[in-house]
Amino acid sequence: MSKIQSILLVIFASVVVGCSADSDRAGIDPKPENKASDKMTDSFSVVPNKNKKSADKPVLTGPTENRNFQKADEYKIAIFKSALGKEFLLSSNLLSQTPTPMFSGMQSRVVSFVERDGVVYLLDVTQNHKVGVGNTAQNILLAEFDIVFDDGFSVTIDFNTGMRKIFTVGDWFGSDDDDFAGAQLKLPLLQVGASFLDEVRLSEENLFIRQVAQVRISNPKGNEAQAYEVRYQLKPYSPDTTFKHKVSPGFDKVGYFEANPLMLNDGTTRVYVAKWHDSKPIKFAISANTPLKYRKVVRDGLMYWNKILGNNAVEVVQLEDKSITAPQFDTSIFQWADWDGAGYAFADAQVDPRSGQVTSAQIFFPSAFTDVNMPKRLRLLEGASVTTEKMGLQIQGLNHSHLCRRDVVKDLAIALESKDAFGISDEAMEKAMMDYVYEVVAHEMGHIIGLRHNFAGNLEANYDFKDRAPLIKQYYKNMKAPEGIVTSSSVMDYSRFEESAMNSDMAQSGAPALSYDAMAVNFLYNQEQIPEVRPVFCTDSQIEKYVDCNTSDAGRSVISSASGAYDLTLESMAARILNIYISKTKYPDDVGQDLTTVDQVNLNAEALAKVAGTDLAKVVSTLKSNADFIAVRGTHTALLKTHEEQLQAEELQYLESEFTRLGGLGNVLLKFNPATYSTELINQFKAMLNDPNYSTGKTRRGFSYSFSAAEKAVMLDAVNLLAKQLAEKLALQEIKALSGANFSFEESYGQALQEDKANWLASDLSDQLAVIQLATLTQYATAKMDTKTTSELVLKDGTKKAVELPVYKFSHEIRLKSLGLLSNDSEDNTWAFAEKDLALKAIKAEGEVIGETDSIDFVRLDRRTLKWILNHQELEKAIDE
Repeated sequence: MSKIQSILLVIFASVVVGCSADSDRAGIDPKPENKASDKMTDSFSVVPNKNKKSADKPVLTGPTENRNFQKADEYKIAIFKSALGKEFLLSSNLLSQTPTPMFSGMQSRVVSFVERDGVVYLLDVTQNHKVGVGNTAQNILLAEFDIVFDDGFSVTIDFNTGMRKIFTVGDWFGSDDDDFAGAQLKLPLLQVGASFLDEVRLSEENLFIRQVAQVRISNPKGNEAQAYEVRYQLKPYSPDTTFKHKVSPGFDKVGYFEANPLMLNDGTTRVYVAKWHDSKPIKFAISANTPLKYRKVVRDGLMYWNKILGNNAVEVVQLEDKSITAPQFDTSIFQWADWDGAGYAFADAQVDPRSGQVTSAQIFFPSAFTDVNMPKRLRLLEGASVTTEKMGLQIQGLNHSHLCRRDVVKDLAIALESKDAFGISDEAMEKAMMDYVYEVVAHEMGHIIGLRHNFAGNLEANYDFKDRAPLIKQYYKNMKAPEGIVTSSSVMDYSRFEESAMNSDMAQSGAPALSYDAMAVNFLYNQEQIPEVRPVFCTDSQIEKYVDCNTSDAGRSVISSASGAYDLTLESMAARILNIYISKTKYPDDVGQDLTTVDQVNLNAEALAKVAGTDLAKVVSTLKSNADFIAVRGTHTALLKTHEEQLQAEELQYLESEFTRLGGLGNVLLKFNPATYSTELINQFKAMLNDPNYSTGKTRRGFSYSFSAAEKAVMLDAVNLLAKQLAEKLALQEIKALSGANFSFEESYGQALQEDKANWLASDLSDQLAVIQLATLTQYATAKMDTKTTSELVLKDGTKKAVELPVYKFSHEIRLKSLGLLSNDSEDNTWAFAEKDLALKAIKAEGEVIGETDSIDFVRLDRRTLKWILNHQELEKAIDE
């Protein structure tokens, strides 16, 4: 019989497995005849490789050299024949090696080994039931191992060569993912090149295998190899019969991580929540390399959840042995990483694939989260240093594993943006940093508990973005959160730095857990029902569906947050520019990056203006017909299509009340003054440059810096040039946002997809918007300087005519772009009817100064006059269209 025939025989053979007699545990427990011995030593043996001398160095073996595995591998692995067909739990973890080891748990599987014609096959039998015609058992072939020795009682296999494919589905799952389709089992994989087994350990509890490998990665530039380590653990599959599994409730009211879907006998899919045992403590260890300074705040952050689960639910111990590092399959570890240039922290877990019970978990926490220095953050944000967003586990199929990557660069780069940031004491900044660390640790531990993100947390705030400046000042001054402040309903939000810090200060001062956190955990672990009146919820998959489901929001609504962020960007521009100069010329990175001189600093007006434009566009996007609000929809018991008309009416009422509360549509949208912005920016930058509170300071290493008089002169000259460019770019961004053009909100709000260019709502707000658009169009297209230029028109009959041509305040590009302000459609076909007519008349009126163009001899005009007329004709053509 050929090998292909053998494989086909295995795939279609019937493996005798079944369901538990307990219908509530359907699909979980193995049948007695498939249950492996509780002792792994009854099923496997591991012996040192006698063919490998101690002085030998490991020899990487390629796939065509599988018979040479003895020369490289440290041990031989044998399976007793009595263990064939039994069920084992296979857990695996993939570790990138550069720039620092980072781990990603792969999908745990219930597996069986079977032998056919001299080959041992590894089958995924997680779906331990019979489905389909003839009730053929479902067997998924994962790997095949050559048998290198058979003594009649056991078979010794070439594990290394057999495991040359790494299945990259993560253990954490989300049925709200667009890629999910029923219980379809997907097997995205990586191909391993050279590899060897570096460590094998067998105990009565488990078999541990560590494989060192080169992984072949395909990318747009071609194939490449990256260094990885793969860790495997096999243990008898013996699910805890006292574990109370819980079916996932979906994502309308709360959100949890899930185990990969389990298909039942009747073909239906059951998705269990990934959770810990209700009655057993969650034991976590803090890695030994965690600095003494941060151990207490890390411990406290991990134990935040005891506020809900009870004092002894989360137990934390401190490791002193630095050789014990994450990931471990049977120990949960908070892993500190000494890496100031890292881009994110993340959480990871291993899950019983049938019941959803979490068996172990890890948190990766780099030292970057302890450095709030603004110049350094700006340098990272602008790409002057390599961040981990470009490195590490960037592999197709791994997106499910790290469903949380708390982005430290983004968190800290938007912190303290205004000039007020320069006056904060070192003591207050240190306190804020510690508070921030607490919240990030609690956030990651929340994922470990089972909770998904809640990006609607800020909607429970009791203040607006415009009110946060005095609140933040009070926090830094008193080193204590203002009394009674509510920033969010959940630490599972991605809050701004100061909101995270204030939240944490209150939690550490004895305040109860935040409202959403308490509700979600009580439902998951304490069997409490979700109340009708509750904090609203939205998570990663809903961030594209709702305009107010965003990251880094602050304040009680998306309008409050986005308009406040727009104001802050405009107000803090001078401080941001000064910070760019500091980061590029005075603040070396941790590896001594060469600094540039002030005359070489590139001030990019377009990039600076883009941030403001995105915030303004987010406000404008709320006026579109496709704008749905989780603040409204999330308060309903169910989001039913039959209630769509009612929901839309409630959303419009909510929208109108928010704009009214914030001072009206015009007050919210019209914050940029193009006539005065350049002068104000120059004056503010000059004042900051001459104030030692802003222009002098110390690096993190304690070195003092300042700018010389010559440097200040160069910087001021550059900002004088930049100010005009920036005013023009801001004007173009304002026009683009107010016109309803498409925007991508990925950088500012975490919304990766580009916004749809939808019609305006049929509402009074849209009518007010039309008035604002007309005023803005008229301002940009027709505003004139006080002076005029005298020109001479040459007519076709040979006569000449003197005219005074106006000089416009704004460039032709801005004037032309502004004519698109009324171009978007509305649900109401009468929308902006009068405004469009007035805009047309205003542009036509500008051409009256030259009269009828049919009589003009264009060939004989001077260049300046010809340019003016052609520009005007282009405007008329655009407004006609």
